[in-house]
Amino acid sequence: MIEGVDQKTEEQLLEEFCRMKDHSTLLGEQYSAAVAVKCAQKISNRMEGLGSGLHRVNQSLRDGIESTEAYSKKITRLTKWLVIVGVLQTICLAVYTYQTHKLVEISAKQLEFQFQVTKNKI
Repeated sequence: MIEGVDQKTEEQLLEEFCRMKDHSTLLGEQYSAAVAVKCAQKISNRMEGLGSGLHRVNQSLRDGIESTEAYSKKITRLTKWLVIVGVLQTICLAVYTYQTHKLVEISAKQLEFQFQVTKNKI
């Protein structure tokens, strides 16, 4: 039986195993099994750590997506209001342009009338 197998690392067990003259003994098989178990435990611990890390990354991504959705909704609302303001500006400009055109027509007619009156006086 291997002494203090629980306190040794897989590297220490491998070193002891390599110093043995005959690996095909019962003690050699115990060293092989102990190294395999230690490696499997190390891999399992690392995988658990990786799993919790992936969970944190997944949660961060979800939080980011929710934040992005909230900003997207805000931008959509702002864009709608900007479109409404743009439409109102266009309507106001159209009304102003129409009225200005009418004033120009009236002014032109008044000038023409004054010209006719002045022409008839001469």
